[in-house]
Amino acid sequence: MIDTVRKMMKRLSRYTYGLYINGSGIISDSSRFHEFDPELLMIQTPEEFEKNKSGMYHDATVYIHKKLSDIGIYHLCIYLESSKKPYLSTHSFVVAKLTEEGFFVLDAFTVENGIYPNIFPTVLQAVSFRKRRWLIDEKFSSHSLYLRVLKNMPSGINIIDFMSLMREE
Repeated sequence: MIDTVRKMMKRLSRYTYGLYINGSGIISDSSRFHEFDPELLMIQTPEEFEKNKSGMYHDATVYIHKKLSDIGIYHLCIYLESSKKPYLSTHSFVVAKLTEEGFFVLDAFTVENGIYPNIFPTVLQAVSFRKRRWLIDEKFSSHSLYLRVLKNMPSGINIIDFMSLMREE
């Protein structure tokens, strides 16, 4: 199974980072990311992400979730949100049991070939590792953090509705 996942993640590493804007398509110029109404920023379906070969972290997480579900690999989707203003930065990734030794962090766009080399004995250790890395990478030391563990990731909705769903208990 791990070889199948490595191949998938390697393929994803060739995808570009971008935002899918309803009515405009993929925007990959990061200087333009905040020009658009958040109501138009969409979470792509796995099929759209694969067709566009571009998207953001949440699109990749939705895609990885679908592919792992299709082949029966145990995994959880992790959603992070900081209190940093003005944009409330968010991130998502997948923790998957790929070997008997433990769990791997799958995170498109952040690590070479999308899989951190570390093997963690528990889901909690894997999540804590990636959460710490995100806080450091994004310089969020003085901001509060919301974390949610999910068995499924919604798609085909705008980012505002997506974030609202992530905060629902």
